[in-house]
Amino acid sequence: MFLSLVVILQALGVLNAEVLRSGIVNGTKAGTRPFPHQISLRHQGAHVCGGSIVSPMAALTAIHCFGDKNPRNYVVVVGIKTLKERGVVHNVAKIILSNEITDVFKFDLAIVKVVKPFVFNKLEAPIALDREGTAEATCITSGWGFTRANGQLSQDLLFLEVNTITNRECQLRQPRRSQIIYNSHICTSTPQGKGVCQGDSGGPLVCNDTLAGITSFGWPCALGFPDTFVRVSTFIQYIDFYLDQLFFAIRFYARKLLAPCSSVYAIDMLFFFVVILQVFCAHSAVVLRSDIVKGTNAAKSQFPYQVSIKHRGSHTCGGSIVNLNTIVAAAHCFKDPIVANYRVVAGITNLREKGVVRKVARIILSKEITNVFVFDVAVVKVEQPFVFNALVAPIPLDKNGTKEGTTCIASGWGLTRANGSVSQDLMFVDVKTMTNEQCQEMQPYPSQRIYKSHLCTSTAEGKGVCQGDSGGPLRCENALCGITSFGWPCARGAPDAFVRVHLFVEYIEYYMNQPAN
Repeated sequence: MFLSLVVILQALGVLNAEVLRSGIVNGTKAGTRPFPHQISLRHQGAHVCGGSIVSPMAALTAIHCFGDKNPRNYVVVVGIKTLKERGVVHNVAKIILSNEITDVFKFDLAIVKVVKPFVFNKLEAPIALDREGTAEATCITSGWGFTRANGQLSQDLLFLEVNTITNRECQLRQPRRSQIIYNSHICTSTPQGKGVCQGDSGGPLVCNDTLAGITSFGWPCALGFPDTFVRVSTFIQYIDFYLDQLFFAIRFYARKLLAPCSSVYAIDMLFFFVVILQVFCAHSAVVLRSDIVKGTNAAKSQFPYQVSIKHRGSHTCGGSIVNLNTIVAAAHCFKDPIVANYRVVAGITNLREKGVVRKVARIILSKEITNVFVFDVAVVKVEQPFVFNALVAPIPLDKNGTKEGTTCIASGWGLTRANGSVSQDLMFVDVKTMTNEQCQEMQPYPSQRIYKSHLCTSTAEGKGVCQGDSGGPLRCENALCGITSFGWPCARGAPDAFVRVHLFVEYIEYYMNQPAN
């Protein structure tokens, strides 16, 4: 009987390609019920998928919506309940697809960045992300998908109440054994005759007023099998990493600059800042490139463990010598996988100096580097061991942790002001550590999470880290307690974040004791 069903569905053309196109069967018209986060993703003018606004510059949808990878062929339409409405149209600037898209059933998540920010109001507004994971609950899915298999798109936005089920139950109820339900999935169950269908994947599954799922696939249409969504909480750090980093910094600036303004004026001014900074700034590097503003010039031999990591001859990051052939730096410094393109220069306080140059033999990045905010650690092995002297020497690792209120020193050759130029002289600044709770409260954007792996520091406004030299050392009590990771550029009074070294001592020491090759 099952084989007959498969044959019939294949004949109808809905089992293979169409298993990944899903919308609402026997749903209820949205009417006056608000769905301000809901978007219509359109390809060359035609509705193809749903999605959800999650930040002023980004929406989430499904990877399989993008057979055409050219962002110019897509627009995002918001503020509508029917497809006939004009709504507010946003051009797409970028489509971010994971490197794992070959396994679309496992990682069916795409981030769409728009050219101009959404203007939040009653008709268009973001939805909070589910960060904790959804247990069994009653949720709502919505979209303009087909109302029956191989039918037509619904012109009206429809929604449907569904109940989540365990992944084990979902796996047992799959009509085809080869279809695997992963931890990255969340499944829902409805009576036969209701559920998702072809035409509107990428739409939201809302549980407890948060975006818990992204519509991915189902066995069309409303045949009583579970429907499957991407489990948003599984990819929360991935999503956070790619959400528009430019706006994070702008919002912090706007909070201070626009406080006296009316809300309408503030929005206009905020948009003005977005445009100006997009024109003049390399905004993709705003958050993750960091070093010293208003620091003090370092003396010779003051920081013998400090190195300059150069990529194709140009200084790109700092780092710290920890033994004869090992450097510790930041994972996000190494976007180029070709080891031969990097050099390590030690024994210098000015970038014009020749110093001691070592070729890189190996760059060790954790498997967790996709979550760069949590595990921003790289171990670099050099081909030829260093010869230690007054100018070149290792720094011990902090093995005990650093208490709140400790005065530490950050150093590097980073930019001395936002979007300025790299300092030719090695600079340092005194900073004070703070609790992670304080650090979280002071973040300029709520979605930026501070984890146990982070160590935060605070300085007076006008001093701190800036773009250009992540990976450098934070020295506390003569030990390497932090690796410069990220900050809200530049020296605006928000905390700077470092990797907390003592939590990764075993990981680092394991590779310190390994040969270079």
